[in-house]
Amino acid sequence: MKGKVLILITSLLLLSGCGLKKTVSMYETRQPYYGEITVVPLGQSIPEGYKMIGTGSYGEKGFTRTKNCTLEAIIEQARADAKEKGASLISIMKIKEPSIWTTSCYYVTVSFYIKEN
Repeated sequence: MKGKVLILITSLLLLSGCGLKKTVSMYETRQPYYGEITVVPLGQSIPEGYKMIGTGSYGEKGFTRTKNCTLEAIIEQARADAKEKGASLISIMKIKEPSIWTTSCYYVTVSFYIKEN
């Protein structure tokens, strides 16, 4: 019985540590945005008429399943955060690729923008 309880507690601790780690900091509060989110690739300029309203960092929280921390999955999470925070454009500022020595996850930093009128 004690063995089963120990296995259950260990499993719960491992599962609670799983997931994508994200930190989103907004400079302005906006209503959610329901349109299409534009993604500006790393190294490309932001189109004129946009104003930065926040930043986001995404990476591994610990024991993250690889499918949850691919570049595509992280960009989709950033899109969802952008919509929730009212941004219409995401600019990828930094990408750290997975390494066999450190992690199997991407680490991505983005900036969130709105179109100024």
